[in-house]
Amino acid sequence: MGGLDMRLCDKTRGAASMNRIGCAAALLAMFAVSTPAEAAEACSSLQAAAAERAVAAAQTWTEMHRAYAVLSACDDGWIGEGISESVARIVLGKRPQLHLLQQFGETDPGFYALVVKHVDSSLTAEQLAGIKQVAEQACPGMSKRVCAALVKNANAALADLRKVVGR
Repeated sequence: MGGLDMRLCDKTRGAASMNRIGCAAALLAMFAVSTPAEAAEACSSLQAAAAERAVAAAQTWTEMHRAYAVLSACDDGWIGEGISESVARIVLGKRPQLHLLQQFGETDPGFYALVVKHVDSSLTAEQLAGIKQVAEQACPGMSKRVCAALVKNANAALADLRKVVGR
């Protein structure tokens, strides 16, 4: 069977053993889950450590963008929540520079999507309300698309939080 070692299927144990066809299907499914491309994109422990440091240190869109390659590979769980916190910290900071985020959105749509996606329900209601306020009230004219996306995601995340607390 092209590449599958069927000897793995021959090691049967009692009544719970699979027939060869069922075993081959299980092996195919197991190997299909982890392709070489997926393995290359997986977040290694070194990448996770680098992503954690980058997320904690990012104070500007430029710093976030520099770390984007590592962040996108590790965008899950606690690192994903850290990305959300960084997005909130930058938007709610003294200089949100939404025009710069707009420029990054034009040159690097993947980075823009990562940022907008992380205006999510892992943030507090206060952070989400603040992001919405900044996007509605302090949006430079050329950044209307960015601001609209931030408001939309903040509203959706606030609605999700309301469902959780039952209000």
